[in-house]
Amino acid sequence: MTDITLDRFVSLLPYIVSKDTSPAWKEENPYAGQCAVVSTLAQVHLGGEMRRASLAGTPFADMGSHWWNVLADGTERDFTEAQFEGNKPQFTESAVRTIKDVYKNEDTKNRFKELSFNLAKALDPENSLFSDSIYRAGFDAAMDSPCQKMKFGAVAVYDGQMVATAYNGHNPVLKDLCEPKCIRFDIPSRTESMIGGCDHAEELLMDKVRDLGISLKETDIYVVGLSEKNLPWVREEAEHTCIRCSHQMHRAGVNSIVVPVKDQGWVNISPQAALESAKLYALQVKKV
Repeated sequence: MTDITLDRFVSLLPYIVSKDTSPAWKEENPYAGQCAVVSTLAQVHLGGEMRRASLAGTPFADMGSHWWNVLADGTERDFTEAQFEGNKPQFTESAVRTIKDVYKNEDTKNRFKELSFNLAKALDPENSLFSDSIYRAGFDAAMDSPCQKMKFGAVAVYDGQMVATAYNGHNPVLKDLCEPKCIRFDIPSRTESMIGGCDHAEELLMDKVRDLGISLKETDIYVVGLSEKNLPWVREEAEHTCIRCSHQMHRAGVNSIVVPVKDQGWVNISPQAALESAKLYALQVKKV
C-alpha cells in the first residue's frame, strides 16, 4: 500500500471511527473520545508531533484530556475538533506525546489497533483477508512489534484452532542494534538475516508451540507483514523471504507456512518451498 496524503486521511476518517475505536462514539458525534487514537494514526501516516492538553476546568472535564497534531510543516490540525460541537476550549498549556504513551494504556492501544485495521480495510475493501480471524490475529500481533523497518506477526494453527501468536521484537542483548536507528536500514532487505536486533516472529512462535507441548509437524504457521506505518504487506506470489526463519521451520518440519498473496488470500507453501524461495532473496537473485 502507498503512503496516505493529508486529503486522503481526512476523507477516510469518518468511515473508520466507530464504537470499537471509542466507547463514547455516537452517531450524532462520531469523533467523541477519538482524539488520542486518531492523533496517533495521523502522526504515523503524516509525521509531525502529537500534543495533549488537560480538559480540567472546562465543560468537557469528564473527557480528561484532548489530543491534536502539529504536522511536519508546523501546521496545527485537530482532526477530532468536531466532537466539541463548536465549543472547543482554548488551551494555554500542552505537552508532546508519542505512540509509546498510547501503548502504555491497554485499552487505548487496542483501540488504536482497531483504528489502524479499519484504515487498512478502507484502503483495500475487496480484500477478503480483512474478514479472516487468523489474519486479524496476525495483524494485531504485528502491531505490537517495536521494529522500525518491518513488523511481522505470526499465528500458529493446530487442529483448526489458533493456539499462539508472536511478533518480531528486540532481543535485550542486541537492543543497541535497534536504537536509535535500526541497523537493518543500511542492509539490503532479506539479506544478512543474522545481522539485527530482533528475534523474528516465526522463531518466537515456534518456541511457544513447543512450550505448549504441540507438535510443530502438525502446526501451520501463518505470517502477516506490516510496513512501519502498519499497512499490510501482501506478497505478489506464494513465497517466504527470510532464510533465517524458513531454515528453522524446515528443520522443525512444520506442516506448512501460510502467507497472504495478492488477489489470492492465504496460500499454503511447504517448508521446502519456503526455504528455496528465501534462498533466492538471501543471494539477491530476487529483491524486495
